[in-house]
Amino acid sequence: MATTLATKRPEILSSPRYCRRCGFAESSRSVPSRSRLVEVGLALVTGFSLGAPSAVAQTSRFTTAVTVDESFTNNVNLVSGGNAKNDFITQITPSITFGESGGRFKTGGFVSLPILKYARTSENDTFVPLVNVLATAEVIERVFFVDTTINVQQAFNSPFGARPVTLDSSTANRFTAQSYDVSPYVRGGTGNYSYELRDKNIWTKSSGSVGSIPSSSYSNEAVGTIVRQPTPLGWRIDYDRSDVKFPDQGPLITQLVRASAVWQADPQLQISAGGGYEDNRYTLASYKDTIYSVGARWRPTERTTVNANVEHRFFGASYSFEFDHRTPLSVWSLHALRNTTTYPQQLASLPAGSSIVALLNQLLLTSIPDPVQRQAYIDQLISSGSVPQLTSGAVNLFTQQVLLQEQASASVGLIGARNTVYFTVFRTHSEPVAGAGIPLEGLVSSIGNNTQTGGSVVWTHKLTPSLTLTASGDVLRAVANAPDTGKTNQGVLRSSLATPISANTSIYAITRYQRFRSDVTTFDIPTSYSEFGISIGMNHTFR
Repeated sequence: MATTLATKRPEILSSPRYCRRCGFAESSRSVPSRSRLVEVGLALVTGFSLGAPSAVAQTSRFTTAVTVDESFTNNVNLVSGGNAKNDFITQITPSITFGESGGRFKTGGFVSLPILKYARTSENDTFVPLVNVLATAEVIERVFFVDTTINVQQAFNSPFGARPVTLDSSTANRFTAQSYDVSPYVRGGTGNYSYELRDKNIWTKSSGSVGSIPSSSYSNEAVGTIVRQPTPLGWRIDYDRSDVKFPDQGPLITQLVRASAVWQADPQLQISAGGGYEDNRYTLASYKDTIYSVGARWRPTERTTVNANVEHRFFGASYSFEFDHRTPLSVWSLHALRNTTTYPQQLASLPAGSSIVALLNQLLLTSIPDPVQRQAYIDQLISSGSVPQLTSGAVNLFTQQVLLQEQASASVGLIGARNTVYFTVFRTHSEPVAGAGIPLEGLVSSIGNNTQTGGSVVWTHKLTPSLTLTASGDVLRAVANAPDTGKTNQGVLRSSLATPISANTSIYAITRYQRFRSDVTTFDIPTSYSEFGISIGMNHTFR
């Protein structure tokens, strides 16, 4: 499908739904509102706001909205064959989007509460609190800072189970994953020297999961960095210690010390080489080894960045590669990574499949330079049904082991006067590190020993200045690594029409078809199913 390129600003900015003065509501992540940790997190945010007086006037944005959605599905519980039940679902989602910034305090985020009511299968009635809040406070000017994040999302227990694209499909494979991050740090410097000391604390909590998956975890990471800027020679010293704790097992400790020399070969190219030592103390094993690495950073223009690093670790080669390039009408990215990780670290990062938001953010950097307005516009596109909330991505694996992960992903986004196209592909290979944690009792080992691949394409077309057609397709595949066996294939087709009917109100209609095939028989995973659904809805923003 050809993309019509524009020679001026994208036409989307002239849409009645866009407001340069204020933001729009509705997005999609979550947190149970009665959680004690939520109360603590919100108290921290409020306390930092009161404790950090602003040197300039505060600017605030506060927008409320409601989305009402009526859906029909011919297989509400995503089961095989003759057991399928059709149902009508009403979904009401009140939401709040907010932002506040001053000289020494910034906060922003959204809170929404999708409430789902089923006509025939009332046992599925539920509500899914969705929250994403970020705050940064400059407690002591230019010296002491605190970052706070509250993030809860809908996650999946197993990559082999059903992964529906909407909340109205009921599956035991879904659970609510909560993450709370508080990171105090100090930073400063003089001349060519700079430093930062950070203490990152992550609490996670889950609900609705299956088996004997632990309900909580805690991770602490202490990071220290001292840098001498290259002129053209410089150096860098790093210390990183992480301590991950799950219920009923000892801590998983990783400790690394690195030193590297840096050479600024020219204004666009920086080269580094270094070494160090690591000490990893896990539940049933310890790993100690020397570290040595080489790296390069090339930035030929402000729109293009290439970062590459290769390092010897106890498990062999660790590497990272990032290529990002954007133009006013396109964005290109290629990322690859091989390293160890844990579930709290995965959950504290961006949710799997968030590449649509990342692509849109990059695409709109030129046309909407203000980050708050840009995020508000992206949220509006998602809430109005113009683009899907997520593209396909690997499942973050809820396991209390340290995993060795090898990841690769590529994304392309093209934007034109009437068409936008997004392509993404990914591959994630995961395997447990021997002795690094206790396998979850009662769960097959393939929960953390598998290879996930997939891709998606999203096309949006403006039929008229106010009517938008969106079509998307996702393909997902999970295969157990030897000696485990099993594989799952699933695909989703989706189309929608969305249009504003006033400056504050939009309506949409969405159809979807999904198909699932698996030879895995644990976790009550069906061997196959297909599902067709249709929904109509309205989103209204109060100002």
